[in-house]
Amino acid sequence: MMEYENKLRLHSNPDKVFRYFATVQAVTDDDRANEVYMTPNDLIRSLTPGGDLQPSNLQLDQYKKIKTERKALKMSKKDLSKLEPTFQNLGGYINFEDYMFILMLLTTPRRNFEIAFRMFDLDGNGVVDSAEFEKVTETIMKGKVFNPGKGNTVVKRHRKKRQSNISAFFFGEDKSRSLSSQDFTKFQEELQKDILKMEYDLLEKGENEIAKMKDFGMMLIEHARMDPDKTKKIRKRLNKFYKKKKVKTVNEETGEEEIHFEQRIDPGIHFDEVLNFFNFIKSIHEIEIAFTFFAMAGKEVNEEMMTSIAKTVCGVDLKPELVEMIFLIFDEDGNGTLSHKEFIDVMKKRLIRGLDSKRELGVWNKFSALSVCGYEAFAPESVKVFAETVKSGMSQEGSTSSFGD
Repeated sequence: MMEYENKLRLHSNPDKVFRYFATVQAVTDDDRANEVYMTPNDLIRSLTPGGDLQPSNLQLDQYKKIKTERKALKMSKKDLSKLEPTFQNLGGYINFEDYMFILMLLTTPRRNFEIAFRMFDLDGNGVVDSAEFEKVTETIMKGKVFNPGKGNTVVKRHRKKRQSNISAFFFGEDKSRSLSSQDFTKFQEELQKDILKMEYDLLEKGENEIAKMKDFGMMLIEHARMDPDKTKKIRKRLNKFYKKKKVKTVNEETGEEEIHFEQRIDPGIHFDEVLNFFNFIKSIHEIEIAFTFFAMAGKEVNEEMMTSIAKTVCGVDLKPELVEMIFLIFDEDGNGTLSHKEFIDVMKKRLIRGLDSKRELGVWNKFSALSVCGYEAFAPESVKVFAETVKSGMSQEGSTSSFGD
């Protein structure tokens, strides 16, 4: 079942992933407004390969029924109190529209987020209103781009019946408020932080209720889609590093050989340190440039250089034990230097939780389609003329233009 669910996460389109991992359906007496919802735990389960299995009685299109006549389904105060702040603000439940929007936020790099906001700001007045938000999220939900031939089925299945909880949070239930770029960015940052906290809470806890460093190491590579044998070797290196070892010494006084045992203590890692590390890899493109400069100078990246890059490029202080663990994973030949290309590739996948796979490209395809729509509607005529000139020149050179993408 775990293998099946991992394949489903990796290859199925968002509609099927949502329907498989969602566990709740809101129903009315007349069955006119039935709608499916995820809980925050369902969301984390849908994103985490090798995590908890879906309950056997709540798999594809099987749900717990909740009767309600409310515009948007919300959890009780008692249940909300157990959630991270972002999900408390959203009322605890996530419909398909919310799910697609969250996927977009998780796959949009921080450096592109201003562009993302402008996608929603259709009239270019610097704020987003409810009508603009609904127009764009409706486009995201349509399947014509990411799921050719099935768009109408997806839209029909998830046609809007109740107000999205994210929409209600942004604009109020009366839809009278507007959303600024600063609020949009803050929401993304808080969402990322709270999802990361939920992932951290799933790790096995050691002393003082903090996660083990070696488990955090495996969490970093869980979205890398490495060869199973390679993953097994990494796990073996981590376990061996913290394993009790037999050490032989010679007693200077008696000259006799003595045996004793030594064991590295897993220092554990607090959530603040995890958050600090993710703030570091959010600048992964700048880190990649720094690594390239070292390579051009003929220098390998060792632990000291890694610490320096984190501080200089990102303004982040990484604790020595964390840097040591990174090298334990990515220094395959044990020569004290980093296989930095693989480190960069794995961290890029980890940042977006593996959502670059085929099934999730629909989010980006829609995002690309929206950018083309925005370009056609709002770009100055001089820019369009320049773009056509570039495209024409590329065609004459025999190149394939990807300007629209």
